[in-house]
Amino acid sequence: MTAALRSLGGAARQLAGSRAAAPGAVILGYHDVVWGPPVPGGHRLTVTADQLRSHIGLLQRLGFTIVSLGELTADLPQSASRRYATLTFDDALTGVAEVARPVLAEFGVTATVFATTEAPGSAPSWWPGARPTLTADQLAGLADDGIEIGSHSVSHPSLVTLDDDALNDELVASRRWLQQVAGQAVQMFAYPSGHHDDRVREASAGAGYTAACTFLNGRVEGEEDPMRLPRLTMGAHASVPRLAYHLLRKPSSWPPHQLDAIGPTGD
Repeated sequence: MTAALRSLGGAARQLAGSRAAAPGAVILGYHDVVWGPPVPGGHRLTVTADQLRSHIGLLQRLGFTIVSLGELTADLPQSASRRYATLTFDDALTGVAEVARPVLAEFGVTATVFATTEAPGSAPSWWPGARPTLTADQLAGLADDGIEIGSHSVSHPSLVTLDDDALNDELVASRRWLQQVAGQAVQMFAYPSGHHDDRVREASAGAGYTAACTFLNGRVEGEEDPMRLPRLTMGAHASVPRLAYHLLRKPSSWPPHQLDAIGPTGD
């Protein structure tokens, strides 16, 4: 542990006077991770290894226990009072295995990785210029390390725009393939682009998912619908002071995140 990380707790508490982190659990939503320094013109949702280290260090200094999303949602009403934190990675891009994985190992913590299944090991069609997604072997390696694998659909469409058959295929086929690759139950889901409505949530639950993440910012107080969980969007902007502020503010200070529809038909 570096001196910089050891000082995070004091710095964070200084930001809040003498206050501890606000009650409630927190889910952090990441995408790709690079060793750094940041690539000029790099995507706003990419963080460096040092940023990820600083975020984990801050969470631990403020008394959060880092768990998988499955653990956080197993007893959702109690998870907030236990001050759980979950690190999630959407799209399962190259940096998750090459950079995030060793950083997580440094701290002895886990995460939840949401993978698409259409073309593993290739450039994602929905994100021009992004690095490739993980291969089946890389996903299996993450699972072997105790990292939870969740689904992010087959091809990353806006699920609210699909007919019932196409929606079912995106949900069921991705879960089936990931379970075979990871050798673990796949019950966590992240809506592509955060888009969902009543039909999508019901179909997701019917496909075997027990919890799903949106991309509306907020904290988890324990009374949320597990099929529309809020997250804190993490990216190049996510400095330690900024994250500390969000961890120290009251959950009730966030805008509403239990909305009935988000996406082309309802946001």
